[in-house]
Amino acid sequence: MSDPGQATFVSYTVEPDSTLPKNTFGLSVTAPAGDSRTFTCEVFNEAGERVWDMTTQGGTTDSSPYDFTSFAGHSLTLRLNYKDSGRESVGIPLAFTQDLSAALDQQRIRISWSARTVAVSEPPRPLVQLDPGGSPVVLSYDIPEPTSYRGRQIVEMDFPVEWFASQTTGTSKSTPTPTSAGGGQKQQHAVRASVIMPSQPRLGPLSSPSPIYADDAPVLGTTVPTERTSDSTKLSDQAITAAYEKAKATGYFDPKIFPGVRVGDDQASLLALREVLDGLDAETVVTQIQAGKRLALYRDTSGRLSYRFIAEPLRGAPSLLLVEYYRLSSFPARYGAGRTIKTFSLLPGEKTRIRVNTYKRSSQTVAQSSSILDSTSQDTESEFERSVLAEQSSQDASSRSLEYYAEAQAEGKASWGWGSASVQASGGVSGASNATREEFAKNLTNAVAQNAARASSRRDVEIDTSLDTKLEAGEEEAVERDLENINVSRTLNFVFRQMNQEFVSVLHLVDVRVAYFNGYGESRMEVPLPQLEDLLDTYIVSERHDAVRDAIVGELQAITDYRGQERTDFVQSRTLTGEDDQQPITYLRVNPDAVSMYRPGPDAAPINVPGVIVAAESHVMRTDGVVVDTFLGLGNALDDYSTGLQTETVRAEQIENGRRQAELDRLQLAMQLIRDKNTDGAKLYQQLFPTVPIINQIEQAAIGTPNGQTQPATRS
Repeated sequence: MSDPGQATFVSYTVEPDSTLPKNTFGLSVTAPAGDSRTFTCEVFNEAGERVWDMTTQGGTTDSSPYDFTSFAGHSLTLRLNYKDSGRESVGIPLAFTQDLSAALDQQRIRISWSARTVAVSEPPRPLVQLDPGGSPVVLSYDIPEPTSYRGRQIVEMDFPVEWFASQTTGTSKSTPTPTSAGGGQKQQHAVRASVIMPSQPRLGPLSSPSPIYADDAPVLGTTVPTERTSDSTKLSDQAITAAYEKAKATGYFDPKIFPGVRVGDDQASLLALREVLDGLDAETVVTQIQAGKRLALYRDTSGRLSYRFIAEPLRGAPSLLLVEYYRLSSFPARYGAGRTIKTFSLLPGEKTRIRVNTYKRSSQTVAQSSSILDSTSQDTESEFERSVLAEQSSQDASSRSLEYYAEAQAEGKASWGWGSASVQASGGVSGASNATREEFAKNLTNAVAQNAARASSRRDVEIDTSLDTKLEAGEEEAVERDLENINVSRTLNFVFRQMNQEFVSVLHLVDVRVAYFNGYGESRMEVPLPQLEDLLDTYIVSERHDAVRDAIVGELQAITDYRGQERTDFVQSRTLTGEDDQQPITYLRVNPDAVSMYRPGPDAAPINVPGVIVAAESHVMRTDGVVVDTFLGLGNALDDYSTGLQTETVRAEQIENGRRQAELDRLQLAMQLIRDKNTDGAKLYQQLFPTVPIINQIEQAAIGTPNGQTQPATRS
């Protein structure tokens, strides 16, 4: 027994006391000095009977002598406590080898209480506990889980060639810090860039030649990279074959034969390279290269390495590009019954067994029925990208776009692009790029619709009622159900409908960058908007800086959404002010707080996505869910006699139910009379419902006789 911060202890001794008479013993209890509590002591004999008790407070209390009349045996028990403790008493058993009358004769049992202050530690904290000041989580009725894909579109700003700095007349001040698609920077060359975009460590390969390990001189104007100067059509079959076999084995592509082809040096990149080139024979490579094309490696939307032969540029054509980054996000919306997939009827009393076969029973059907709206498989993503490419109206623009993103090791898992277009940017008309975005959105939505329709058409659910059909091998067994028509006069009809899921796909612009490109992959230089000035200093002659900047800003400020409304808040200008002796820095950036809303219907919940929505539409996809409904046939299959039998059977059941209800009411009346102690009512109840005597009747019993024989028992 203890209080918080204080512990109470008890001890006892048995000592001789000559003041006690012969054949008696005594008890003394000592409480802590100054303690206001009242301490109690109860004495129980060996039989568990309480013989006496005593109390003490703030000192010692001695009991009067007690004889051994009530203490037979060899033991007794002391139970100690203090009043109002709220705890159970402490039991102290005293056992002796002799009888108590001999062991405790003229002996006094002294009990001493003591209290000490001790350090009380807090109980160990649990591993998991609720925050006392927290609030409960509120469950929402509908939280859709979106599926998102990334892609890019290139909008080419068609400036005159003489506006670009050439390799001989360029007035480059500093080389802009190139960035990869993910936003990581390689190096800071200007104060403007180092203030706005702090340096970040690179986790992957670089997107352009390193300024430390290679020549970092930019490819200006119409300059052709040195590794592209050789005529590939004059290469021999043996040279191309040897270079190709070496590339497959080591991952090194000779730039004279395979210009612009780079892959990573890590094991994963080499394995991916061998996998993609395993189906490409040397004869095809030789034929394509000698035909004036070159091998380009890139990663598709799913992240898998792929290849394509593209035409070599005839000459360098410098241009500035708006590289627009998009997301295609799909949100599940309404869910409901769709097409009827099976109907059948059961005759009265008939039974049958059905089996539901879904499209998910094998890996082949799963692959064929996957869609970008509700899955992220590699086959689905690759199929979608092929559909987008098929919608591309200009194959020349597609090849130029692929040339821009051909450095596969720099792109990671992002797509090399969904489309490209060109606009006249020097005519003083802003917003011309919106036409290319509308065309891009149309091509992409057509590809989404085609992908969704293809996948949905293959999502078949079969309801089989044939009992002799064998189960097919698959990833999961088909679901079986036993059905029975318990009606005796009417058919039971079943209608099975496949459940459909509506998806809302939203194409939204989330980022914009500016790049220089002259048709050769080696010239590619892409920077975020805050580094636009560095890009202009490097690639545009100084007297055209203002005109180019105004044209780019005009296009970015004139971006329109799917409703045709301008979104001037997507790209904004910011100014950084430093100390008094420092000039302020003004730069462009994509507004991280720009959000767009789309409402699929008047009663639907709004969908909020970052950036600017350029297209939104709904698609309905089949699912593996099935809903079934039933209805009775209108015709009665019984004649008048059979119908009468049914009616009488129902009537007999109703009479039986009435009799049982009357018996229940009688018992409830009897219980009520008892509760009310209604003597007169009980007498009337006995007269109305007399008790039937119970007669025990023994048909025949075997009764033994003295000679072991049996005799029939009499009936009583």
